[in-house]
Amino acid sequence: MDSLIVVINKIQDTLASAKITTFELPQIIVVGEQSSGKSSVLESIVKMDFLPRGNNIVTRRPLILQLHKILDNKKEQRKKSSQKKNEIRLGTERPWGEFLHQKGKKYFNFEKIRQEIQDETDRIAKGKEISSKPIRLSIYSRDTVNLTLVDLPGLTNNPIGNQKKDLPERIYKMVTQFASNPRALILCVIPANIDIANSRAYKLAKTIDPESERTLAILTKIDLMDEGTDVRDIINGKVLPLRYGYVPVVNRSQKQVDNNITVKKAIKLEKKYFQNHPSYQGISDRCGTKYLSKTLSKLFIKRIEKFLPEVRRKVTANKIKWEEQLKTFGQSKIDGNKNTLLMTLIFNYSKKFSALIDGVDLYEDEHLKFLQGGSRINHIFYEIFTNFIKDIDPLQGLTEKELILLMKNSKGTKKTLFIPDKTFEILVKNKIENFRVPCQNCVKIVFRELESIITTKIKIEKLNRFLVLKEKIIQKSQNYLNSLLEPCIMFVNQIVDSESAFINLNHPDFEKPTDHINRISRNDGNSNSNSNSNNNNNNSINNSNNTNINTNQQIYSHRNIKKISPIKFIDMLNDYPSNRNQQGNIKNSLTMPKNIKDFSIEKYEKQEIKLLQNLLMNYMKIVKIKLIDTIPKIIMFFLVNKLKDNLQNILIEKIYQPKKIDILLSESPEIERERKNCERKVHAYQKAEKILSQDFTQILNIIEN
Repeated sequence: MDSLIVVINKIQDTLASAKITTFELPQIIVVGEQSSGKSSVLESIVKMDFLPRGNNIVTRRPLILQLHKILDNKKEQRKKSSQKKNEIRLGTERPWGEFLHQKGKKYFNFEKIRQEIQDETDRIAKGKEISSKPIRLSIYSRDTVNLTLVDLPGLTNNPIGNQKKDLPERIYKMVTQFASNPRALILCVIPANIDIANSRAYKLAKTIDPESERTLAILTKIDLMDEGTDVRDIINGKVLPLRYGYVPVVNRSQKQVDNNITVKKAIKLEKKYFQNHPSYQGISDRCGTKYLSKTLSKLFIKRIEKFLPEVRRKVTANKIKWEEQLKTFGQSKIDGNKNTLLMTLIFNYSKKFSALIDGVDLYEDEHLKFLQGGSRINHIFYEIFTNFIKDIDPLQGLTEKELILLMKNSKGTKKTLFIPDKTFEILVKNKIENFRVPCQNCVKIVFRELESIITTKIKIEKLNRFLVLKEKIIQKSQNYLNSLLEPCIMFVNQIVDSESAFINLNHPDFEKPTDHINRISRNDGNSNSNSNSNNNNNNSINNSNNTNINTNQQIYSHRNIKKISPIKFIDMLNDYPSNRNQQGNIKNSLTMPKNIKDFSIEKYEKQEIKLLQNLLMNYMKIVKIKLIDTIPKIIMFFLVNKLKDNLQNILIEKIYQPKKIDILLSESPEIERERKNCERKVHAYQKAEKILSQDFTQILNIIEN
């Protein structure tokens, strides 16, 4: 029956020797506040003094305590050796201890065990600090039961001395981490002379195990309760019930320790206490250390029985996982031809790059979650770049006043019936220049995407083994990619320059100005007819005695100026308001302001503005279509395809050197360490699987009966 516990202990030691600490095995986690009597309970179960004592935080590292019951004579050993091969049977009757970190060294002096626990604690947790790295101690004795217990630092509210202020929180976190193992039993140590519901240990256990399905509580300091009080109702499950209930114990007092009362003697005194106490006489068989030890052993075996199939499955799964991982490291000595291996790795790298560009095989989970490789470049072309170019507004930042100035300045002294070609070309060239930076940025974005692929996205497990070669491949790939960037940007600039070099007004998709004029005329026709009568009325008003200014402004209209004689024109200039002084007298000479900024916009000029805007929008649409089509082609030709087509040859040319092949295929010390670590884990899981491969049917049948 007990051999199940021995099996779990063997698995625990096997995994611990390979530094596997995350595998969750059935355990009994001891939780209690500082000075709750936790250490005394453990010593009572072992029936030996072996734990460090003190007033402050004594347990500063988890102590995994494996208890092994040994037979007390050779005759009994020979009798049962064929039935229970997992039992510990040695000729000596003296108990001893053995630490996993000193495997093979036996401690028969338990005072030295106490000292080694303290020394090993200080080796890791210096200066009264704590550490979650466990100490593993096996104790072999005929007076104990087969059991595995994990003693943890006591919960506390305040740090001691120079300990850090966050110590209570870190202890709480450590205890919670161990107790959260769903395969573990929680052994909650609570002093009976306090309010149990407010005990930090009880609250923590309740938080982790809210239904109390895997919690057993020990009530200590029963003998220190106030006179007339007891815990009988709690033991009987009437108050704060737990699935596995409460077990009251009486630990040795400090006076008894000082008087050298042994643990065994104290257990006898404890038994008499419960048998003679009026509150516990009727339930004394459910009280004390002896009952506690048997209960824990029984519950622990049941726990192992419940989770044994799951532990088997997990051990096998982890063994397979680490065996596969070990394959990726290969043998420490390279088998076969090194030249062939080098060429194969280069070929696989370039092949993987091409696969990412042309389309990945959807075997990896990440390929079903995100855009990868070539699909990202496609997204850059047809989503990011295309939409950005389309959204550029050619008219942005152009006011009517600026357009009028541009037209007036391009006409010079002339008056033209249509917008001069020079005006349109200046405007178009200026707006084409706005496309240069977005086109360059498109190249750079694709460049960065290719850079990301060759540096981080190509995953070849075997290449990770040879870091020198891997770094060299990435470096040479990066260098070649860098060499492609400048020619690509240069060609993109030439494309933009070519668009500015010749404004093709005969482009088949470019609407002729006459088409725009007719459309504008049709849109303005109605408004013009409605305003004619008003204009006639205004002319008659201008002939009245109101003012001379309106008359002059009408004459100055460019449509009427050809009807005025030169002499009359001079008189008109003299009559112009700006040529009169404040008294209304005519100035002696004409004056010209340095900068002419304010001027009125004639109706026909507004029509010219509208025409110019329409022509600009139409032509820029043609330019956009050409750039959206051409720029991706340039990038694909100069960057993507050149890199994809030439990468393998470039890598062979730059890397393959027979004299340096040993350096290229040398392993880093880190890889060697990882391989050894992987080998240890594989060996540990193989050994654990072998331990679990035995037939437990007979043992399980005994448990069930």
